[in-house]
Amino acid sequence: MADLRLDRRRLENGVRRLRYLGALARRPSLAGTPMVFGPRVDIRVGPGGGLDRGERCVIAGDFHGVIDAPTTWGDDVFFNVGAYVCVFEGLTIGSRVMFGERVSIHDEDHVVGPVAPGAARYRTSPVIIGDDVWVGANVVVLRGSRIGSGSVVAAGAVVRGEVPDGVLVAGVPAKVVRELL
Repeated sequence: MADLRLDRRRLENGVRRLRYLGALARRPSLAGTPMVFGPRVDIRVGPGGGLDRGERCVIAGDFHGVIDAPTTWGDDVFFNVGAYVCVFEGLTIGSRVMFGERVSIHDEDHVVGPVAPGAARYRTSPVIIGDDVWVGANVVVLRGSRIGSGSVVAAGAVVRGEVPDGVLVAGVPAKVVRELL
């Protein structure tokens, strides 16, 4: 009886290994430098869009991206689970940038009020994120924002406008809390 349990355990372990190897073989990759994707990654690149990225970019999972304009990521960019990125005009992310859970980046917002027929229903401005930036969980980065190199955005902040280099920002809207050493 012990031999049957041992054989069954070996069989179950073998099946698990095969499933894992099969999942690795099905990982999507965009042209260029390979990326590491977690589960449930959905990136739609439109006709005017493109994703130019550096090395060692990682998307942990549950990521949704709409890329309809040129998008550039530097080396060592990390998106934790639940991120949403929407690009209609442009997004530039520097190197060594980390994003916490459920971060949302938009280079567009909707026009509020009546819109003339044929007029755009949203406004766009590019988003720029410098090198060595840490963006905490549940942060929203809005159109036209620039986050300076070496800065930290505290969890739950809403960024709109300019964040200087080397500062900690927090709040809604995000304000400078202090300079970083």
